[in-house]
Amino acid sequence: MALVLGGALLASGAPGWFSVEVVTLLQGEVRLTASGAQAVPALTGLGLVLLAAGAALGISGPVGRRVVGGFLLLAGVAAGWLVLAAVRSPGAALRRTVAEHTGVGAVPEGVATSLWPFLTLGLAVVVVAVGVAHVLGAGPWPEPGARVRRGADRAADEPRADVTNDPTSTWDALSDGDDPTSPGRLP
Repeated sequence: MALVLGGALLASGAPGWFSVEVVTLLQGEVRLTASGAQAVPALTGLGLVLLAAGAALGISGPVGRRVVGGFLLLAGVAAGWLVLAAVRSPGAALRRTVAEHTGVGAVPEGVATSLWPFLTLGLAVVVVAVGVAHVLGAGPWPEPGARVRRGADRAADEPRADVTNDPTSTWDALSDGDDPTSPGRLP
């Protein structure tokens, strides 16, 4: 889930969030747009944090999942806070773009806001919810290495063959997590 959320957060920074019409000396009236990544530069980094957290969730144990859930929670709060700040002051997000095209950093009135910042804000809320769920330990995740432990448990229930003279059986015993050289196994 965190991988999907990280990809969605990265993707939400690509479309235009804010736009404004300005007048330039050479081009006349021009519509300038600031993408989400331009409006909130940290959005890309937070998306990468979510991708890393998603990868970490797949290999960590119960305690590790709670720690990673804390990082998810913090990343979601940070993303929400930064997006809210950009929505409250869209002129600041456009100031650099306007200055590059007009030579003046003053953003005119009438900045249009697209739906993308609000969708990203909703995405941040979902990230916070997923982070809280992991911090609280929700979800029946198997332990990492459970497959190996099940194999070792299964091997303990099966009768043991004499593996000291058969290299294939010795190798299979090692694969099952059994030590063919343990004191009870030697002839």
